Amino acid sequence: MIWHTPMRKTLILVYICFQVLPLASQNWKTLYDSTEIYWDKDWDKCVSLLEEALPLAARDMSPNSKNYMVLMNDLALAYLESGDYTKAKTLFVDLVELKKELLGINSAEYAASLVNLSGIYQDLGEYEKAESLYLEAIANYKVSLGDQHPDYATAVQHLGQLYESQARYTQAEALYLNAINIRKFAIGSFHPNYASSLFTLGRLYRKTGDYEKSKTYFEEALSIYEKSYGQLHPNYTNATGEMGILMQSMGQYTLAEAYLTQTINLRLQIYGNYHQQVAEAQNNLASLYRVMGNFEKAEQNYLQAEKIYKKTLGDNNPEYATVLNNLGDFYVAVMEFEKSRDCYEGALEIFERVFGSRHPLYANTLNNLASLDRKTGNFKEAEQRYKQTLLVDELTVGKNHPSYATSLNNLAILYVATKKYQQAEPLYKESIRIKQATLGKNHPAYAKSVNNLALMYMTLEAFEKAEPLFLEAIDNQLSQVNTIFPALNEKEREAFYNTLRSDLERFNTFAVLRSLDNPDIIGAMFNNQLTTKALLFNASDKMRTNILRSNDEELINDFAHWRDLREKLARLYQLPKIDLEKKQQDLQQLEEEVGLLEKSLSQRSEVFAKENDRRELTWKDIRDQLNDDEAAIEIVRFRRYKIDPEGKSKVTTDSNVPEFLNYGFTDEILYAALIVDKSTTEHPKLVLLENGKELESKYLAYYKNAIHYVVNDQNSYRYYWSHLNDSLATGVNKVFVSPDGVYNKINLNALRVPNSKDYLIDQLSIVPVTSTRDLTEQRPEIESRGPVVLMGNPDFLWEGVEPAATSQLDQVSDYLDPLPGTENEVQSINELMDGTWTSELYTGTDAREQVLKQIQNPRVLHIATHGYFSKDVLQNSVNNEFLNSGLMLAGASNALYYRRNQLAFDVEEDGILTAYEAMNLNLDHTELVILSACETGLGTVKNGEGVYGLQRAFKVAGAESIVISLWRVDDQTTQKLLYYFYQEWLKNHDKQIAFKKAQIKLREEYIYPYYWAAFVMVGNN
Repeated sequence: MIWHTPMRKTLILVYICFQVLPLASQNWKTLYDSTEIYWDKDWDKCVSLLEEALPLAARDMSPNSKNYMVLMNDLALAYLESGDYTKAKTLFVDLVELKKELLGINSAEYAASLVNLSGIYQDLGEYEKAESLYLEAIANYKVSLGDQHPDYATAVQHLGQLYESQARYTQAEALYLNAINIRKFAIGSFHPNYASSLFTLGRLYRKTGDYEKSKTYFEEALSIYEKSYGQLHPNYTNATGEMGILMQSMGQYTLAEAYLTQTINLRLQIYGNYHQQVAEAQNNLASLYRVMGNFEKAEQNYLQAEKIYKKTLGDNNPEYATVLNNLGDFYVAVMEFEKSRDCYEGALEIFERVFGSRHPLYANTLNNLASLDRKTGNFKEAEQRYKQTLLVDELTVGKNHPSYATSLNNLAILYVATKKYQQAEPLYKESIRIKQATLGKNHPAYAKSVNNLALMYMTLEAFEKAEPLFLEAIDNQLSQVNTIFPALNEKEREAFYNTLRSDLERFNTFAVLRSLDNPDIIGAMFNNQLTTKALLFNASDKMRTNILRSNDEELINDFAHWRDLREKLARLYQLPKIDLEKKQQDLQQLEEEVGLLEKSLSQRSEVFAKENDRRELTWKDIRDQLNDDEAAIEIVRFRRYKIDPEGKSKVTTDSNVPEFLNYGFTDEILYAALIVDKSTTEHPKLVLLENGKELESKYLAYYKNAIHYVVNDQNSYRYYWSHLNDSLATGVNKVFVSPDGVYNKINLNALRVPNSKDYLIDQLSIVPVTSTRDLTEQRPEIESRGPVVLMGNPDFLWEGVEPAATSQLDQVSDYLDPLPGTENEVQSINELMDGTWTSELYTGTDAREQVLKQIQNPRVLHIATHGYFSKDVLQNSVNNEFLNSGLMLAGASNALYYRRNQLAFDVEEDGILTAYEAMNLNLDHTELVILSACETGLGTVKNGEGVYGLQRAFKVAGAESIVISLWRVDDQTTQKLLYYFYQEWLKNHDKQIAFKKAQIKLREEYIYPYYWAAFVMVGNN
């Protein structure tokens, strides 16, 4: 986008206001006054009027008069805004010379024209001339007005913008801060020009990645603009537009969409339907939709922006070229390369015609066109264009600019793709050097470049060179996680973490290869897992824990309010389509409110984090927590990464990743088991399973069929465990296992040992944990526990959920079968308590959703009912994994009837407890949740994060451990298993041992795993 600043227009208009002199003729004055109607709305009309007025004014007054100079100023500015840089530059040059002769070089008016001419040179990419004139203007103002005058601050700010455009960020920041300080004392901190300085600094921080500072400055600028002008003002919409871009950079796509949509709506009111400011906002919104994958809306907005620019500015304007360039990016994303080429070539032609071939915008489009050539295999053309881009970058921004570094990096990618590794290496190294010098070693762009070079070395099997680069890149990215996560809500964390996942997978492939010569790198692989395994869950859990132990009443109350808002959001999510469509605006507003409050809670909770929480753990910390007879295993799922050294590459569909970085992901799935025990000294053991696709497909199908059809499983032990078992140290009898991928879908205890009647449960105590880092966490002892809450056999036809006619209930009776066996289950457990532990029993109409949600921190929550895992149950349009699983409580059949028939159904509690709602339960001091229903362990498996479903939901709610089922359960054996479990737990007070003993006892009666191994205990055991 062409850089125009409101301050440049403000400066000229203020100058006009102070030059009200007697006017010699009404002819030129009438023409001049008419421009007020079209100013900021129709620049071509302004140009026409001023071109007609200027010669008339020259006839009626001296060309040396101040009024004549004002007309020259305005006409030059109109030329600039209409895209005619040549005429604008000519007039500004003449004006500078005229003022120099008439007013002298020490006059403030001369300095003002220097600033305007500098802006022209800056837009044209003639940065040395622009800098020289800015410095002259600043020196002039210092003499004529002093260095505390607002006009001095304006010139300083413009020089800062020049440095910002050249990525001289440190110098720009110093100038911006100086301008802010001057304006604060000269005009006050409530003045819109002060807001302009805040806005400019906020934009700088967005570009440098300091998003929180950027957001702070934008918010303050927005507040001042709104108080000064109201929302219907260009400056206010500029700020909302920038906030939208910032939110997109932060991964807050919902907020970005809201700000950018607001910008469009406000500009439509200010300017009307066909104005370039509206087109600019639509262009930005289109870019957001492209990143979000909403290609239909992206194309609509891009094409609308293109139409407006073409109509208002013509098809020879840089703004029009900018949207053409972005359309090219869009068509690349949707693999329409011919359309993309047409857009890039059209934009390139305009930029060259307007600016010449030595301008950053020309270089940017040329670089895009070169990348398109690379993607489509036109390597010769790509190389030529990349080299030309480098020349333009060198001439315009210099060899030490991040843009130059990016061009070097892209050319290196091309050389890697064409096997020219010796030519690629120095380019990568120089790109890394520049980024380190300009952006710093902590910047994500620096880490990406370092990672690129490491990958090339891996391709060449130069593992010794690659290792330190991989380690540096991963350390950089993980430090970003630690720094950024406390400032984000969960959706934002996931969006940010997704940018790192592929790099972590690539590192795993490298670590496996490198371990043959340097097995110590397996330690780094294990350490990465300690940081990233269940990273998103741990961040949420950490926030909740820190808040509850903070003793900060306000913070705790805000946390409770956040839970209440999420409960309201859950109700909206559950509405059928017919009701949800009516409340889309309410839904969006509530989602935004929930996200903002969660972000605030996350930031504030970090204050109460213990030092141990902030300390980086290593595999040695895990080892030190183990007893002599214990081991810990981190299971890691990843894709094999392999670059073809012959350069036989393919086009990637991932527009966010350079092709060469995406070539190497094959369809092979690997599982690595990283094993630590008390005797581990130098590095963890590595067990590599290279048949991951089979483990996830035919071997898993075999395992499930053996369970379902109640037959002896002769092979699953060999597939899933034997290699791990061979690497366990002698004497180990207890193993903490952190699963990943397919290991979330099997019960290791139920694996039949070959040539034996034993199962793995007979040989080892297998303890599933979310992450082995759980072994280092010391949870505070709870002095007094709540009751054991037992809920079973809900009345699914309870009329209290919906005032349905009695005749309708017969129509829904086939949806959910009653569960009298679950009533026996909870009744017998309730009797077993016999005063040892306090218990509460809820069955029939009492086993309802509202009752469950009012329960506070029970010691045990035991729910025996129907469960579901299906995205079709709620019959609505919300895409959220936690709505796809849940529990059926009293009245659920009525709710299902209304949903499946798309009838209006807006009630507070409908009898269906979704996993999303379960996350809001108050279980912060709950030791155990037992979900005695079919397949409560099912959900969406996300590699590295576990299962998104009921088990994760109850852990998020605070439960220490969860008992879930992996397959459809037998009622009778379930009742026995859980009764035996409570018997043992009441005796020895160790729930993990009690659970294992209960399973072994049940196996004495039912030998097949289908009966005794459906349930597993997961969590903090």
